[in-house]
This record gives sequence, C-alpha cells and structure tokens, in this order.
Amino acid sequence: MSVPLSLSYHASGIKVEEIASWVGLGWNLEGGGAITRTKRGIDDFGNTAAYLGYVNHNESFGSIENDATLLRSVALGRLDAEPNLFYLKAPGLSVKFIYNKSLSEYVPLEQQDIIIEKVGDTWEVTGADGTEYVFGVVNDPDVTYGAIDVNQVTTENINAGDFGAPITEEPFTASWHLAKIISVTHDDEITYEYNTETVRYERIGAENYYVEQAAPTLQCNPIQNSLFLVENDVTQAYCKKITSKQGSVEFEASMRLDLLGGHKLDRIIYKNRNGLVRSFALRYGYFNNTATQAAARRLKLVQVQEEGFDGTVNPPFILAYIGDDAGEPQLPPRYAVSNTDYTQQDHWGYYNANDR
Repeated sequence: MSVPLSLSYHASGIKVEEIASWVGLGWNLEGGGAITRTKRGIDDFGNTAAYLGYVNHNESFGSIENDATLLRSVALGRLDAEPNLFYLKAPGLSVKFIYNKSLSEYVPLEQQDIIIEKVGDTWEVTGADGTEYVFGVVNDPDVTYGAIDVNQVTTENINAGDFGAPITEEPFTASWHLAKIISVTHDDEITYEYNTETVRYERIGAENYYVEQAAPTLQCNPIQNSLFLVENDVTQAYCKKITSKQGSVEFEASMRLDLLGGHKLDRIIYKNRNGLVRSFALRYGYFNNTATQAAARRLKLVQVQEEGFDGTVNPPFILAYIGDDAGEPQLPPRYAVSNTDYTQQDHWGYYNANDR
C-alpha cells in the first residue's frame, strides 16, 4: 500500500475570516484524512440529564398527539431533532454521511459501496475494495495512533446595550483523525501519529434581536446590526509521522505568528528502511507582515526546496502573490470589532470594501 502526498493550491478567492492552513493561505497538504462534522441542533452523541442527542433517543417526531411535547423539548434544547452532518476524507475516499435512525446505522448521502461503523470512540470504515480505515484514537502498546479535535464555543454580545451574558457550550468532538489504513489481506498497514496544539478561532457575526414592547402596542422591534463575537477554543491535531512497511514520512513544525498556539509545517522528511531518501523545506512569510495583531497577519508560503539524501540541494520553487509589492491591494484583517468593518463582507464572506 502507498499514500500519495501532494501540496495543492485553490484559486477560488480568500474569504475575510479564512485562516491559513499549516502550509500557508490557500494551500493544502493532501495525504491524511479525518471525519469531521457540522452540528445541527445539538451534539448527536449527547447523553446527559439535561439533553439527549439524535443517536441516543428513540423519538420519531411522527405522532401528532405528542408533537407539542416533543417540539417543546426540541425548542428548549433537551432533545435533538436533526442528525449532525459528517464528512469523511481519506486517501481514495470522500463521503458525506448521517445517522439514519430508522436503520440504526450511518449511511452516505449519495449511494456508495461503503460500510461506516462507530465502535466506542473510534470509527471503522470499509471501502468498496475492502480496504479498512480507522479514525480516532488507537492506543497500541508502544505508541498512540490517530487523534481527535475537541471544540468549545463561547458566544458573546459586543455591542453596547446588548443583553445577555456570554454563552459557553459544552465541549464536543469535532474531528476524528485517520489512525490506520489496513490492507484487504490484513498483512500491511499505514499508521498516522500526531501532535496536538490548542488555539482560539474568533469571528464576528451579526444578528437582529427582536424585543417585545410593553402594552398597549405589544409589538416586537428589532435592534439593528447587533454584533456578537464567537470564540472557538480548539485542541486540535497536526500530523507528526506516517509509517508503512516500506518506510516513513516525518513532519517537522514550529510556531506561527498569525494563529496563537498554532504551528506551521517546516520540513517533510522521507525515509526508507535504510534511512533518509530526501526532504522538502517549506519557508514562509506573512501577508500584512508589519501588522502587530495576529488576526491581521496570514501565513504565506513563499518557497519550497528539495534536498537529497547526500546533501544535494535543488533550486527552490519561489512563490509570489498579489500584495507582495508596494501599492498592491492587501488582505483585510480576519475580523474586526466594529460594525463598519464587519459589513465589508458580501453574502459569501468575501471582502467587498462596502463602507455602509
């Protein structure tokens, strides 16, 4: 078995709140995998005295006589009425899936020959060719494979005069990283090891609050352009090593300046069973490099250089971007705590220089 590693760039534009990956803004390193999810309602796996997630209750929401009670439970956040949406990405696989309550199993949204099972805190996936993928944390006697990302979200009003204390949600697992790929014959496997980091992602949102007025009008008047700050504290994983029977790939990383607590990939090292084969060094700068706040900077990949096992160094690939030269347009900060700055995004999140 083998896993292709590739460095790719998307040219679909940069959103105002977009955060650079660990290989630079717009770039992505392919070769790993994870199951991630979008929460719809509450955590599917929630099972507490306060609330039940979608997987942990048997309500079908189909009995008319019980609708009022069920809807009240849903409105109060005690019962989950909608399954989370899961995304599976791994070498050779790309699947969206949900939990099907009537079948009591996980099913892809589009017809695919694949088996998805959740076993404790890990996922076991079997592809059409019989290859097996394990996601989550797998503890072997000498080493731990795989990893998870844990999120905790706090929402706070930031406009003067707004009401309500900050709301902090319960921590939840947002991603299960690829731990192992196992061959059909079970005589070969590829394993993934990770390091972890703790970072905070912040963004600004806008919402109209409606407040009921006193009698005799009994009208609901909106508070226009109410802003809120969403803080997402994440303990997340980044790849340290991929190992197979043929050799390994190691990843060296260091701290970055545009995401406090985050790391950037500095070197990719290929080894076979006899030792070093070659390596690639990645070098960076920052968009808005003179900015003093981390949120105004964005990690920028500027050079990739291959080095051979004998010390031979090939000429580097040098990358240039709009904004490198004086007078060229610069990217705006990722977020700002003013109404004017927030409205300079269009419906899709791209910068539009709108001064309203």
